[in-house]
Amino acid sequence: MNIETISGFNRELRVKDDEFWKSWPRGKPKGYDRFLALAKKGTPRAPWKAPEDVDRNKAQQDFQRGDIERSIAYCREKLGLGRRG
Repeated sequence: MNIETISGFNRELRVKDDEFWKSWPRGKPKGYDRFLALAKKGTPRAPWKAPEDVDRNKAQQDFQRGDIERSIAYCREKLGLGRRG
């Protein structure tokens, strides 16, 4: 199993623009409409920003560590993944 977290930034993708899809000649993937319906139910997240009074690199490392630790805990507790002793 590989867990990859992408932390700290939001990038807007203009998926409603036909120009966006020219990079993918096969078009939109199977299930794309279901994904859009799910996405419409959510709300945008504000991008992560380091607190003013701390070292930005250290704060970013701490933020990313927290993300991966939460992801691992979810996989263990909710999905039953990981080593068993």
